[in-house]
Order: sequence, then structure tokens, then C-alpha cells
Amino acid sequence: MTPKQYLLQQIDLKLNGDRSRVLELFTDSAEFDYLQSIDDPNLSSVFNCINKTFDGWYIEKVKFMGVLSKETTTSYFVCRQERGSSEIIGSFDNAHDAVKRYLEDNNINYW
Repeated sequence: MTPKQYLLQQIDLKLNGDRSRVLELFTDSAEFDYLQSIDDPNLSSVFNCINKTFDGWYIEKVKFMGVLSKETTTSYFVCRQERGSSEIIGSFDNAHDAVKRYLEDNNINYW
């Protein structure tokens, strides 16, 4: 099952088929983590940005460990790559806000 197929299935099951409510699936990181886990790690996609990727938009989940506190924090970056050059479009504390920015910047109303 591809990430898109999974999302469409979850929209049908949890949101009564209302694709405009897709952001409700990302109230915590569980859906994002699962989408990353079922994505093909050898291909570049929205949820799986790899080196030498194709031009496009990506959401990267990055974990940081504090130097003094040793606590781990997670951030989500919305990135855009074009002709080998990438830039961070936004940094977010949660998957919901990152996915929202991705959808808005790409004029996507639903999956």
C-alpha cells in the first residue's frame, strides 16, 4: 500500500470520506510516522526525502538531542528542492502544522 492509498483509506475510515478534513489525521505524529514507514526508502516522496532526490517539496522529521538537558526534541521541516539546491520553507514543532504548510504552499486542498 502506498502512502496515498493509506491516507485515502484513513480518510474514508476516520473522516467519513471528507478529504477536506485530512489535517485531522495529523493531530499527533503517529500517522506521519506510519506514512514514513510504509514509503519506499529508495524513492523520494513527500514523506521520505533522500539525497539526490528529485526536484519538489518534502517534509522532513528531524530529532535533536539537547546538549545540556539530553532531552530529545522533534522538528518537522518543509523543504523545497530545485535543480540540486534545497531550502527550508518552514520549521514546525508538530506534523499537523508541517503538513498544513505543505498543502497550502502546493495549493492542495486534499490528498
